[in-house]
Amino acid sequence: MIETSANISGMSDAIALYRTLDAMEPLLPQSAQPELEELACEILLYAGKLSGQVPAEITRHRIALLVRTMNSYYSNLIEGHKTLPRDIERAQRQDYSADPARRENQHLTKAHIEVEEAMIERLHAEPTLSVHSSDFLCWLHGEFYRRLPDELHFSKDRRGRPYRIEPGALRTFEVDVGRHQPPYSGALPGYLARFEAFYDSAEILPTRQLVAAAAAHHRLAWIHPFGDGNGRIARLHSHACLVRRKVDGFGLWTLSRGLARQRQQYYERLAAADQRRRNDFDGRGNLSDRALGDFCLFMLRTGRDRRPRDHSPRNRRRPPRLAQPERPALNRLLGANARKLFSQAVSGPAGHSGDVTFGRTAERTFSISTSAEHPCFQRGPGASSA
Repeated sequence: MIETSANISGMSDAIALYRTLDAMEPLLPQSAQPELEELACEILLYAGKLSGQVPAEITRHRIALLVRTMNSYYSNLIEGHKTLPRDIERAQRQDYSADPARRENQHLTKAHIEVEEAMIERLHAEPTLSVHSSDFLCWLHGEFYRRLPDELHFSKDRRGRPYRIEPGALRTFEVDVGRHQPPYSGALPGYLARFEAFYDSAEILPTRQLVAAAAAHHRLAWIHPFGDGNGRIARLHSHACLVRRKVDGFGLWTLSRGLARQRQQYYERLAAADQRRRNDFDGRGNLSDRALGDFCLFMLRTGRDRRPRDHSPRNRRRPPRLAQPERPALNRLLGANARKLFSQAVSGPAGHSGDVTFGRTAERTFSISTSAEHPCFQRGPGASSA
């Protein structure tokens, strides 16, 4: 039987839920400001270099399509679902698996690709559109769920009871997310209005804009405006923030990859930032300023991807070969000339076979791996999922 009551979480009293807007303060951390601003400046610098290294519009477009497919894979992986390249390719041809779990992952992946593409088109067509508005967030949610079959419009509470997800509609019931109790459903319009007013404010300095985008990612997840799909919408929203601030490298940069590779830490940081202020040295808001600062540091470090790669000849090694049945699907998915396209498009020293280096400096590199050792291209039960 479908749960239709106003209380999905099983709580007996909704009075204890967050109702006042100051409950989600602070919205921008005061802790770790120097390091956060330094990280933001580095990301802006590297994003400009990345964009400049691929000047041809047609080349940027083709690579962006590839990265969009990668984003869908990583978003599924963050949610605990693994989709093989051949399944993504088949889903794009409306060829779905007979296995229910694989078919569900195919639908989720295909919907993500289409919604991200629609989102980018809308952002370019409507330059004054607020990405923080309730209308935009509800549009993202509606676009995603309307692309899914009806059987995927349901979720379950912690007791296993199913409830229906209405595309683009704010939740009208109470939920719990781990140890976090999101705000009262009746107060959601007020919380989202405060969310938009703050993060759209012209008072946020340019050096703090990326910090604000990271903080908004958590606070949107904290508000938990929808019955399900909040994580996906929060990541799409973060992508929209990067596009608005022209930090997405014309679609060549993916944040989801870094989050998927640090999935456990990502969820731990999210949960930590849900906690209330620890003491008088932890800000003046209801929630922990230090934990929000730590979450923003994690997000910006992930975006920068500061792990160095040693491309010296002695450290180059041949990547594992793809299994023969997997090669045709991979070539069709990425495009037969995808690796050649990357190599020709990006200037600078090349990495080892299968890697493409973006924004290389003497100490740091950004890279998108297309090698067989990447989990996206592994298969079978022994493959890594993060």
